[in-house]
Amino acid sequence: MYFHVDMNFITSGFKQISTAAQFQKELVQLDLPVMLQDGYVMAYVSNESDELNYVHFDDFAVTHSKTPIVQVDDYYPFGLTFNSFTRSYSEPQKYKYNGKEEQEEWGVIDYGARMYMADIGRWGVVDPLAEYMRRHSPYNFSFDNPINFIDFDGMIPWPVREKFNNFSRRVASWFGPRNVKDDPYASKNHKGLDINFGSKFDDYGAPVLSTHDGVVHDVKESTSGDEGRQIVIRAKDGTFQTVYMHLKSIKVKVGDEVKEGQEIGEIGASARGSEKGTASHLHYEIHKKNSEGVMVPYNPTEGNGDSEENIVDPQKWIKKPQGVLETYSAPEWAKESIIGAHIYFFFTGNDSGLSDQTNNDRNGRRLDMNGRKPMFWMGDEKSE
Repeated sequence: MYFHVDMNFITSGFKQISTAAQFQKELVQLDLPVMLQDGYVMAYVSNESDELNYVHFDDFAVTHSKTPIVQVDDYYPFGLTFNSFTRSYSEPQKYKYNGKEEQEEWGVIDYGARMYMADIGRWGVVDPLAEYMRRHSPYNFSFDNPINFIDFDGMIPWPVREKFNNFSRRVASWFGPRNVKDDPYASKNHKGLDINFGSKFDDYGAPVLSTHDGVVHDVKESTSGDEGRQIVIRAKDGTFQTVYMHLKSIKVKVGDEVKEGQEIGEIGASARGSEKGTASHLHYEIHKKNSEGVMVPYNPTEGNGDSEENIVDPQKWIKKPQGVLETYSAPEWAKESIIGAHIYFFFTGNDSGLSDQTNNDRNGRRLDMNGRKPMFWMGDEKSE
């Protein structure tokens, strides 16, 4: 018989022996349905025949098959959870949405320098670069578009600020084939984005910002060539780099470490040996390393259409240092468990207050905080 955790009856079942048991042993086996809620089960054998028959039962056993899934969490786009499941007697996994730790006592998600409120899709503090994005709330998360953007640190996917001299930024030419028959110097297959403010030389001298953390890999001070003065910033793991061309000035040098949003130069028109060899604008490219180890141009919109909302933020490709993962230790049972959505369990080990470090009996089975073994528990225990 099945009972809910509050001892309310749920369902029952039975299996009756047959006449084959008159002269030999008979295996009687009852497969019970899968239960999706915690509770108790009562199992017993009895002889309820009206006739005087002697029935002997031996080797009676109850086998409890536990689900291998320890925890499952589904998310709305802004990070609010639903359809969550955590196996009974298991330590909850708190590193959830975007791999960040949930602070249950406050109802927020810890992103390091800022706390995020998934129920309203807002930060608890102002974005560090809010003045560059004035059309957005300074408390907004991922430009209110968590499908296309990830907002770990409040930085920006654009290599320029939102406005300069009261002109709004815009993309004048997108990645890919284009019709440039009236410009003999322009490439027919554009390998990046042309970004500017206003027209002609309205944006001359506008700040240029790094779109990701990295190291200055190359600096070209000369105005020669179609690219003019340029900077190349490469991710530390060497998997991608960004290129900034036609600059008026450069404010970094080779080997400098830069952060996303850091000013690295100014928009110019340098090209073909002249400070104004082209119209004033920033030519911005992203290169990713292919299977042969060669950096090749990568579409900044990832092929999702020529729209400002689709411009990718390279910062999301930056991998966390290995040391971050090593600051957490997981008990052996967690390492062998299957986690919903393939989220790995992290625990702050060596903490006497954690229930995953409570005592076990001589057979390795878990005991409660008072050293008692629970009665047969129908919910899912933690795996041994």
